[in-house]
Amino acid sequence: MRNLFYLILTILNFNLIINRKDLDIENKITLKAEITIGLEEGDENYIFGEINDVEIGSKGEIYILDSQNSRVQKFDKDGRFLLTIGRKGEGPGEFPYYPGAMTIDDKNRLYILLYKKILIFDGNGKYLSAFPLQLSSNDLVIGSQNELIILGFKNNKIFHVYNIKGEHMNSFGEIFDLPSKYEKYKNFPLLKVPIRLYYTKNNNLSIINPFKYEIIMYENKNLKQSIKRKIKQYKAPKVKKAKYARGTSFIMIFSNYSILEHRGKLFVSFKLEEEGYQMDIFKNYKYMDSIITKDFPQAIDEEGRIYSIDNSEVPKVKRYVIEIF
Repeated sequence: MRNLFYLILTILNFNLIINRKDLDIENKITLKAEITIGLEEGDENYIFGEINDVEIGSKGEIYILDSQNSRVQKFDKDGRFLLTIGRKGEGPGEFPYYPGAMTIDDKNRLYILLYKKILIFDGNGKYLSAFPLQLSSNDLVIGSQNELIILGFKNNKIFHVYNIKGEHMNSFGEIFDLPSKYEKYKNFPLLKVPIRLYYTKNNNLSIINPFKYEIIMYENKNLKQSIKRKIKQYKAPKVKKAKYARGTSFIMIFSNYSILEHRGKLFVSFKLEEEGYQMDIFKNYKYMDSIITKDFPQAIDEEGRIYSIDNSEVPKVKRYVIEIF
């Protein structure tokens, strides 16, 4: 029987605290909690199954992608529920399977990624259209011209640009070479592609090398710069074998990460092997400081407030004010 190969991206999220243990740095940073969205019981609009993404609208609206419940919950800037977008199902505007990521353009159109399909809604939750993707995809962002940029694998490129009609415009960005220890998994194309994509306020398209701590930034389809640090905390992907009725599969476990930017400061968070995340702070692309968090910093708004995902006992989103001294 032929082996069945597939890729599973594991994303773990935790509750945010500050813990500077084992970091030889001065105490320069504090994170002050402002609001929390998420309840254990009560109003079902605030009850989440598993939060996989957070995006901020043009007026500070908070969009929370609840992948387990196949819906997006929209809240105002103060965390008050506004409306539900999408639901599980096979019809137009419904999610037949796990929605993986989302992004918002400057007209508050919402784009939902369903691995090989894009669904589009307006800011009021009305379903507009959908189009298929002829590639394996991990994430998506909106560029400066409202173009849709998909992170995935096709023709040995990792960035794939589409317009709102679903027309493919171009592709760019080279795949990553596999280190020798992964050579036997060379038939897994998504192993050569990062799992997260971020478009920062200074127009940088940013990713992290899947195999080492290297932040890579593109501008106008061209490689702009990279930031490298030699730190033992950043872990390369792991591969586990699993047997099923149809054959053998290999599960790839990646370190989740985020790249957020505000007024010349870059906030890079990545999953630690033990527990939680490390957030590295850069100023003008030079390393400043680090803190340890227990939940995942996923988004940042125009005021520089960070929105973190907590998928522990009670899934929730928390907003923090960053204070740097």
